[in-house]
Amino acid sequence: MYYPSPQSLSEQEQFPTDTGKVWQLPKALENRSAVLNNIQEPKYALRERFFSNQFKKTDEGQLPVPKAVLTNHFEYQVTTETFYEYKVIDLGTKNRKKLKMLFERAITTWPFLRDNQELFATNHIDTIVSWKPLHADLRDGKDLGGGSAEWTQTVPDGNNNVPATFRFVKRIFTDSLRQYAAANPNYEHENFDDVARCLNIVISKSFDSEVHKLSSNKFFVKNARVPLTTGKLSPPSNCLEMIRGYFYTVKPGMGNIILNFNISTSAVFRPIRVDQFLTSNDNTFEANKLEHILKGKNVYVTRNRKDADPKKQERLNSEESRYWKVFELQREGNIEDLTFPKKKVDANGKFMTNADGTYQYEDRRIRVVDHLTQGKQFKYGSLLFGSPPIKDRPAVNVGSFSHPVWYAQEHLRIVPYQAYTRPVPNKYTATMVTEAARSPSANRAFIEKEGLRSLGFTTGADAVPFVTRFLQTSPPKSFKYAILTAPGCDRTTGDYYDTQLRKHFDKCGIKNDQAKRVEPIGLSSVLESTEEADLEKKLQEVRDSGARLVFLVLHRASTTVYRDFKNLADRRFGMHSICLVEKWKNEQETNQIMTNVMMKMNLKLGGVNHGVSDVVQWLRNTMVLGADLVHPGSGAFPGTPSIASIVGSVDSHGGKCLGSMRLQSIEKTDREVSLSVETMVLERLKAWAAVNRNSLPDNIIYYRDGVSSGHYPKVKHEELTAIRSAYKIARGKAGLPPKKLNLTAVIVTKRHHTRFYPIDFGDKDNHGNNNCLPGTCVDKLVTSPYYQDFFLQSHSGIKGTARPTHYFILENQIPGMSLEKLRDLTHNLCYSYVRSMSGVSYASPTYYADRLCERGRMYIRKYFNGDEDALWTELHDLKKTIEDAQKADRAARYGGGSHVKSKAEKDLEGDHAKSVIDNQKAYVFEKIESEFYMYRDSSDEAEKSDNPWPKTMDGTMFWM
Repeated sequence: MYYPSPQSLSEQEQFPTDTGKVWQLPKALENRSAVLNNIQEPKYALRERFFSNQFKKTDEGQLPVPKAVLTNHFEYQVTTETFYEYKVIDLGTKNRKKLKMLFERAITTWPFLRDNQELFATNHIDTIVSWKPLHADLRDGKDLGGGSAEWTQTVPDGNNNVPATFRFVKRIFTDSLRQYAAANPNYEHENFDDVARCLNIVISKSFDSEVHKLSSNKFFVKNARVPLTTGKLSPPSNCLEMIRGYFYTVKPGMGNIILNFNISTSAVFRPIRVDQFLTSNDNTFEANKLEHILKGKNVYVTRNRKDADPKKQERLNSEESRYWKVFELQREGNIEDLTFPKKKVDANGKFMTNADGTYQYEDRRIRVVDHLTQGKQFKYGSLLFGSPPIKDRPAVNVGSFSHPVWYAQEHLRIVPYQAYTRPVPNKYTATMVTEAARSPSANRAFIEKEGLRSLGFTTGADAVPFVTRFLQTSPPKSFKYAILTAPGCDRTTGDYYDTQLRKHFDKCGIKNDQAKRVEPIGLSSVLESTEEADLEKKLQEVRDSGARLVFLVLHRASTTVYRDFKNLADRRFGMHSICLVEKWKNEQETNQIMTNVMMKMNLKLGGVNHGVSDVVQWLRNTMVLGADLVHPGSGAFPGTPSIASIVGSVDSHGGKCLGSMRLQSIEKTDREVSLSVETMVLERLKAWAAVNRNSLPDNIIYYRDGVSSGHYPKVKHEELTAIRSAYKIARGKAGLPPKKLNLTAVIVTKRHHTRFYPIDFGDKDNHGNNNCLPGTCVDKLVTSPYYQDFFLQSHSGIKGTARPTHYFILENQIPGMSLEKLRDLTHNLCYSYVRSMSGVSYASPTYYADRLCERGRMYIRKYFNGDEDALWTELHDLKKTIEDAQKADRAARYGGGSHVKSKAEKDLEGDHAKSVIDNQKAYVFEKIESEFYMYRDSSDEAEKSDNPWPKTMDGTMFWM
């Protein structure tokens, strides 16, 4: 529970001092012939050459000079040739806290570990990595084959010994990582993850008490905390704070091993008492959400406990006995209402049992409050915790449903450094962004002077080369629109925005007779309220008046109203919609907003805002697909599914992409692979054919967002196969002869830790927070030694340190599409994003798929956010009903009451617990599926759709 005072770098210290280390591509890697000629069946598309640093002459006849940038990768010297991986397993529990405790106890009690702790590092739960063999003197092990072996051991746990297994897994040779970095053809299929994982664990050996290890490759600096506020003069949150953390991983570079090291800011819980958290009046969280947020959090028993037995008292007050996890609050009544049966104890202090193994109990039940208050059971008459528990509050169960362990709220403190994994409440977003979005130079300084020093490292960054480019163009139509205003808006607001809209219509070449404002027939355009029922009533009136487009002006921004408005407009009424906020009623802000509104309107009405001329040569006969998945977070209702989306271009500019959306199955454990690719791609091909005279594209470029490297093989095998199948089916349905599809597939990754920093002042983007200039492209050092990939920063990073996008090519089958040409096309697509005249951070089709997923998430937002109390109550009741039936079933089989349980009974208990969760998930999923696909079985053919919106919306980019 070490919780030091917060510290940070001073303003003077927030400048980097390390100038980096120049890196050059080794000659052996520059020549690709060895790789290309000696790898017959590569996993992915092989790199044929590196990007040229030769530039075309400018209009002035000058040649630009290739630039250098710094990256947050550091050369990592590995002196050990061999590591040994071990596992401590079969400890008889799945409880993480118990596992960690038994694992640490094994290390301190098994002589071959206890006496060699300077020779190994651990992940503190089951894995040991050593640089010398630890099993050399162990005898009578069981041979598992392949050099692996295991030994049966025991771990002391109180008065008992827990059986355990010590397993030697394998030797890990670091030379394989060097060979992979050198692009040795014989090592192309080498899984370097094993070496990298071991090296990450070894790095953590240097952690001290000033650092909190969050995972195998992320840590928080304990004093690097910052208050979370709503503004400079506002008081900080009582429940949450921000903390700086760092991510690191070892990986192969090009010719060397490198360490990727990056800063990462998170929100964490403050270490306040549970009673303070549950009665917090600073409105960090809504009062009715506090209990749900508290569940699953680690807590610490702050008071010393007393017992007549000194050894037991010592054990009760040991550090490991103080840590628990909140299961739930007392369901009914308060702490003074709780009772429990007290087990009988014999003269030796051991629990007494019956012949059938069940425990013997005293005749009367003990009140929990009396147990915590009175000292009658001790030889002395003092209080168990030094003071009586406070009444009129629910107790906290830190055990389980079948084996509750109760504490008073004030006896427990929330353990610090626990990440708050949901988005921070809206009012704190600005300060969270301000803290996280530091300038590139400040981030470099924190990495050098705080992050790396926490590991005891000295630094040396590597310089790498880059390349650049740009482009863009413009829109009109005839339609009816309505403007609705929410309660609280000035009565002139609707007319004000109508005037502004007409000014901008004129600029876009839309005449007065092309755009007609309508009022709901015979009724006011002012909403009675923003409740969903009133929105639905007013939108019905708007649709009856013949409008295709509806504006809603809110007095102030509201996520809930926005969600309900969009959901109803999209899916209930099949109308296009735009939300505005009244505070924008000043000339400068209104002009900026209206420019954006015009672009949105054009898309919603089926137009194309602009395109980049260079893409036409490729997209005349090429469809561009973008695909993404969005997953529920830890705060979602159990059974909330992921949502998959695919968008596909229908024109030669890639400016109009239409979309498909599906719910993912909750039965599938692998959430990263899209399950409905074939049916969604079929829809996209049908849309292409409808626009292109019943023809189909010869080529498809598939941009797939958000996949980790471990899932590349599955995407290649399952999703690319599904695309080819869809193409074959589409050609058959269109009456076209069979034809091989030329498919290029690109993994698009934004969530990574690679950053680039400009070196010279003249190379900094003055409009982009002094980041690297838009167009920065890197294909060396931090990319694959074997395969086609590159990093591209296509946008101007106006906040924080710009994050380049990583593009990894799984397959490249389009004739003439070299990696350089694919890079240029990708960069140009970043400048064809329909809602911006400047470049966006990644290829626009992927961006559209991301936005479409977000729209789907909004349709079922209450399930993703877990913010419907009535459903939590239903799930609680369902759980209780099932658990009561299961408890009766177990009692009938094995006897009721508390008793020593057999393995069979414990296994059944585990199966029953899983069954409860599965039933809750199925219950929630059925509700979501019904709401999400309400138009699937519509009686109106114009609305019937496999997507969660009416067919009338299919032909436009309404979600943009």
